[in-house]
Parts: sequence; structure tokens; C-alpha cells
Amino acid sequence: MELYKIFFSVASLLAAYATPRKRFQADVMDCFITELMTLDASLPVQYSDRLWLNLIDRVTVYEDGSMVFRFKNGAEITEMM
Repeated sequence: MELYKIFFSVASLLAAYATPRKRFQADVMDCFITELMTLDASLPVQYSDRLWLNLIDRVTVYEDGSMVFRFKNGAEITEMM
């Protein structure tokens, strides 16, 4: 739950001090966090196209079977198929 408070704080700051485009991005972030909060806390989280599209920037698949998932926050995870 602490992470949600941080996200809401960032979204509030963006909305207060930013251009119209940044305010729009803050609104999108706010909607995304609200959506996450409505998910059941138990794992695994059920797949959702909406959740996937909001988290993943791109996935690169290499010939050796490795896949690199790049999240919209810049984090990357490498997995083998």
C-alpha cells in the first residue's frame, strides 16, 4: 500500500505543476493506480490486456530464446523461453 501513496503523490505533483500534457499523463497514472488498487491482492494476478499495455513498453525476442521485457518505467527483465 505504501507504493500507492508514492504514486498518488507523484501524480498530484505532476497535475499541480505541469503542462496540460503532463496533467493528462498524471490523470492516466491516477486511473492506472486506481485500477491496480481494485485488483484482488492474492497472486497470481489474472492477465489483463489493459494491465499489460499499461506496464510494458516493449518485448524484444532474440534468436537464442531470450526475451527482454522493458517496462514503461525503464526497468528491464530478461527471461529465457
